[in-house]
Amino acid sequence: MVKPYKVYRVKLQTYQAFKQHIKQHFSDTDDHLFAVLGMDFYEREVIIKEVLSSFKGATIVYVDALESNFPSLRSELEVGDLFSDKKVVVLKSIEKASKAFLKDLAAYLETASCYSLILDGEKLEKSFYDKVTKQLVALDLTKEKPWDRKARIISWLGFFVKRDGKTLAPELADTLYESSEKQLSIMLQELNKLICYTKGSQNISLSDYRAVSSSQSEEKLWNLSEGIVFRNDQKSFDEAVCKKLDAQTFHQLLAQLRYHLQIAAKMQALVLSGDTAAMSHFPRLMPKTFDKYQRALARMPSEYAKDALRALFDAEAKAKSIAVDENVLFLELLTKMQISATLRR
Repeated sequence: MVKPYKVYRVKLQTYQAFKQHIKQHFSDTDDHLFAVLGMDFYEREVIIKEVLSSFKGATIVYVDALESNFPSLRSELEVGDLFSDKKVVVLKSIEKASKAFLKDLAAYLETASCYSLILDGEKLEKSFYDKVTKQLVALDLTKEKPWDRKARIISWLGFFVKRDGKTLAPELADTLYESSEKQLSIMLQELNKLICYTKGSQNISLSDYRAVSSSQSEEKLWNLSEGIVFRNDQKSFDEAVCKKLDAQTFHQLLAQLRYHLQIAAKMQALVLSGDTAAMSHFPRLMPKTFDKYQRALARMPSEYAKDALRALFDAEAKAKSIAVDENVLFLELLTKMQISATLRR
């Protein structure tokens, strides 16, 4: 049976307590059974990598409970490695394991002489947990307090940029957390952009984030205009209807809509003419983008793009000649474009 810690096995609900427990009682010469549980895959990945770093020079093997079976897992646990004295198995997606898999695994963990295993998943089935609780050290983040999670992730953000020799302004860390839907994956994407943007600077500030966010807003506007014209999904229209525009953003969006509508009009005209080499007329479009546009336009009336362009020119003329709120004009334009896209002649 797996050697017990110097203290009893535990179920911990904060990252700091888990980290402290390992610091005090971990030995890479012993065998271990850990569980890292939580709803966010990326957060579990960070914690598991930290646990694995404690196993000096060990061979790490990953097994997916959904795609594998218990005999395969047992083989990995029992067969040693030629290049290392220690082997650690990470069993992923433990919450998706079958009842038979969990039953066999529980029986094995109760009687096996040695193994080092980390269970990774959203949760543990209660009957399985009850059977292995005496051997298990578990970090269960499913009931973590919101303020504990925020403190944990903000400390991680500071650690991540430190690896690149940088520091993160406290107010920026807080902004990243609140503006990213509180998802670690989004925060890491933003951090990577900021690290590249501040290549010559040691500090990453809130002003750096705002500068990068400005360019990202332009990209989002471009994607929105593409979605409106080619009706990739209803979400594009819903987002557009809810968007509040100032004068500058309104005219930026009109320009981008005009660009996409001109492409659409040309593509529809080529289809009507019977041109079989339509793609050759768009040297700047990637083949995947051309195919996506073509599939979208195939569902629309042949005069859709022309009618939408007329509606856009009308909106521009009204914006220049009369005092009308930009949001009213934009909503009117969207309505006309949607009618053009759905009206069958």
